[in-house]
Amino acid sequence: MSLNDGKAGMQGLDKEKINKIIHEASKGSKFYENEKRKDERVQERVCEMKRDLAKFTETDKKKAIVESDKLLKELEDEFDFTRTICHVDMDAFYAAVEMRDDPKLKDVPMAVGGNDMLSTSNYLARKFGVRAAMPGFIAKKLCPNLVIVSSHFDKYRAVSAEIREIFKEYDPNFSPMSLDEAYLDLTEYLVTNCEELTLKVDENDTRCLAEIVVEEIRTRIHDKTQLTASAGIAPNLMLSKICSDFNKPNGQYYLQPNKEMVVNFIQDLPIRKVFGIGRVTEQMLQALGVTHVKDLLAQRDILYLLFSTTTFAYFMRVALGISGNRIMHDDRKSMSVERTFHNQQDKDQLLKICNSLCQELANDLKKESLQIRNITLKYKLSSFVTKTRSKSIPYSICKAEELFRFSKEILLHEIQEFQKEGKRFELRLMGVRGAHFYDKKQSSSLKQNVVEDFFTAKYSEISPVKQGGACAGPSTKADDKLVPCPVCGALQSNANLDALNSHIDACLTKQTIKEIVKEQDLIEAKTQKSSPAKSTVSSGKRKSNEQLKKKESKKSKNTLHSFWNK
Repeated sequence: MSLNDGKAGMQGLDKEKINKIIHEASKGSKFYENEKRKDERVQERVCEMKRDLAKFTETDKKKAIVESDKLLKELEDEFDFTRTICHVDMDAFYAAVEMRDDPKLKDVPMAVGGNDMLSTSNYLARKFGVRAAMPGFIAKKLCPNLVIVSSHFDKYRAVSAEIREIFKEYDPNFSPMSLDEAYLDLTEYLVTNCEELTLKVDENDTRCLAEIVVEEIRTRIHDKTQLTASAGIAPNLMLSKICSDFNKPNGQYYLQPNKEMVVNFIQDLPIRKVFGIGRVTEQMLQALGVTHVKDLLAQRDILYLLFSTTTFAYFMRVALGISGNRIMHDDRKSMSVERTFHNQQDKDQLLKICNSLCQELANDLKKESLQIRNITLKYKLSSFVTKTRSKSIPYSICKAEELFRFSKEILLHEIQEFQKEGKRFELRLMGVRGAHFYDKKQSSSLKQNVVEDFFTAKYSEISPVKQGGACAGPSTKADDKLVPCPVCGALQSNANLDALNSHIDACLTKQTIKEIVKEQDLIEAKTQKSSPAKSTVSSGKRKSNEQLKKKESKKSKNTLHSFWNK
């Protein structure tokens, strides 16, 4: 349990001193115990990984190098510099909105959230080590003068809507990742307006048109909202996100679209800077001597032997700076809202929170003209353990009262189960997620066809969610496993299922879906039971050339079905 100082505004801090304060302030708390459990699980994986590593011979490693180099050569064909992708990220968004509306907050260290958890902090607070996803009581120890302001999501959504109106003018199909960040593909805009833009440019301005356009976007955001935004401009999604963090706050970074510039840029980055490599993956890689992106190539033999095929391929793409550069929208899997609050165990208050979340989700669904056929209730106990429960619905819904009816049923069921076991059902976070989208025409047809089935167990069963899908079986903690994205192979924690879904939505494309479905059909023709792909460490049985070949034969088994059915 230590400070992640990768956030903008947190460079040059005394990490040792801050980590000591965090440790002392949190020791004995529920937060501390939960973090301790997670760290222990990571260490178990690291130990298992090292045991497997000790079994491999030099011959195994040499063969792994050969196979790795084959893959790297194939990946060379994936370099694509035809698109101009921009990632816009608002600076300390929630805190910035609060400071704008209350100027007295501008000159003091402040954060948004509560004593249990912070959503964000301003740059003054970050100098003390205060950051998002940190409990407020720990932040107060780091910065005794910290001012903590309650969240006002209605305001944040309103400001976000204003910003998105600007985005639409440059990319009608922009992809919002959250209230405060979005990807824009500026390629068409630049081509269409090239002549007009060129005429506007000062002859002494050496910047490219993309840089000028992005600065224009950021200026318009500031003029309209009095808030600043940072941006990254690059040939693909991954690189643009990394670049947007380079000149924060209120800056932008342009990465030239050529192979040499991209490879040189990515090599010296700490691995944690890469989207998809979080705290757990970082710890596992560090145990193997991988601290920077260039180490992924240097240690590729070990990574090849220890990690699954998809995960290894992802690491190699990262090492080369390769990522998707198409922003897709029609493959979206879910829409969700959630809220953190002070520990609450009163049933009426919990139902009130649930109802409010359903109202928010209904508004979001209405804006997108979407309806759902699956609803998930996510909750975090006061012990910081996160669980999710899913319920299938026999027809499409979108109204708040319908969403609440099913969410309420799940919530009351969970309360009852806890009471049966003599446990206290005390929450600090709740979320509602809708999935399995259908349009209105499909909805009316489905509602007519399956209304009788609504009363069967098939649709009334409430199931624990495992890695984003409903499944029967014992209750699972959402932060128990590290799973690879079925598309790019990035290791993802399932502690935040919505973040996991967002990642998959961002990198999934129509072509990938077609390939996976085709692949799954071939597999199902051979076997009725799909084989789940490994997410972290292999079994250590690759000591011969024959066994290395076996690994290659397994490459086709990483499918969407196996991913969701793990």
